[in-house]
Amino acid sequence: MSFDEDIFFEENSTPLEIASDYAFQDKSSVFLFSNENVAGTMQILENIGGANVLSVAASGDSVFDAYLAGAKNVDTFDINSFQKLVMELKMHMIKHIDYYDFLSFFFSNSNFFEQDIIAPIKGKFSQPLKHFITKYKIHGRDLFKYRAAHHPDFNPFFNLNYLKTEQNYYKLRGILPDKINFKHCDLVNVSEKFNQRYDIILLSNIFDYMFNEHFSPQTRMQRMYYEILVPLARKNLSKDNGRICFQYLWEGNSPAWTSFLDFFERTQKDNEAHTFATRSVNSAYGYNRRDVILIMRQNQKIK
Repeated sequence: MSFDEDIFFEENSTPLEIASDYAFQDKSSVFLFSNENVAGTMQILENIGGANVLSVAASGDSVFDAYLAGAKNVDTFDINSFQKLVMELKMHMIKHIDYYDFLSFFFSNSNFFEQDIIAPIKGKFSQPLKHFITKYKIHGRDLFKYRAAHHPDFNPFFNLNYLKTEQNYYKLRGILPDKINFKHCDLVNVSEKFNQRYDIILLSNIFDYMFNEHFSPQTRMQRMYYEILVPLARKNLSKDNGRICFQYLWEGNSPAWTSFLDFFERTQKDNEAHTFATRSVNSAYGYNRRDVILIMRQNQKIK
C-alpha cells in the first residue's frame, strides 16, 4: 500500500506533545473512531454511487463508509496531521487483518492496541506510522482524544456501515484504494488546497470550533457562510446540486435550526445559489436520541 510520505516525525525528534485542550490543532491527540452516526449520514445523502467526495479525514470512518456506499473517489484533509496516520493504520488493517482481529485491536480492553495483531503487517507501515505506534508505548491512551469503545452507549455496528457485518468489512477490502489523497490544512484553506469539484463535502462539526465563541450564532453563521462555505462552493462544489454537510449536531434542536436557516436563506444576497436543509438521524449514542445534520445544497444557478 502506498501513502503520501509527509514526514511528521524525525528519527531524533522531540517527544510528542499531547494537547491538553479540546481544540483541533496539529499533532494533537487523535480520534480513533467517529462519534457521529456515519451510517445514518450516508443513508440521508442517498445516491452516493459514483460520487466525488471531499471529507475531513478525522478517524477515516466517513471515508470508509463513503467508499462502501459506492463513492468513486474520496479526498481528505485535516488540521491534525496525525489523523492521516490513524487512517493509514486502519487502511492497512482492513486490507490485511481479519475482521475479528480488527475489532479486538480497537474495541477490546484486553487486546486494545495489541502489537501482536499488527505485527504481520508492520512492514507495510510508513515511517511516520511506525513512529506513531512507538509513541503509543510511551503515552498510552493519552495519545487518543476519543476511542469510542469506552462510551457505554456507543455501538460501532450501528454507527459504521463498514463494521456492521463481516461481509461489509471484506467488501470494503475489495473496494478501498491503495492510496487516499490527504492534504494537511485547516478548513479555512481547503478551497486553496483542492482544485477539483465534489458532489459531496463532509465537514463533521468543525463549525463548533470556528470563529470567536463570543459572537452571536447569527454572526458566526454568516461568517461561516461567507468566509468558508461560499468560497468552497464556488471552487470545489459540483454545480449540479452539490451538497456540503457543514455541521453535525448531537441531539440538535432541529425546529430551531430549521427556522434560523430558513431566515438565513431568505436574507442572503445570493440566496438563489444555495438552499439549506436539516436532516435528522438516530444518535450515535442510542436509538432514543436524534442528531441533526445541516446541509447546504448548491443549485445550478451559481456561476
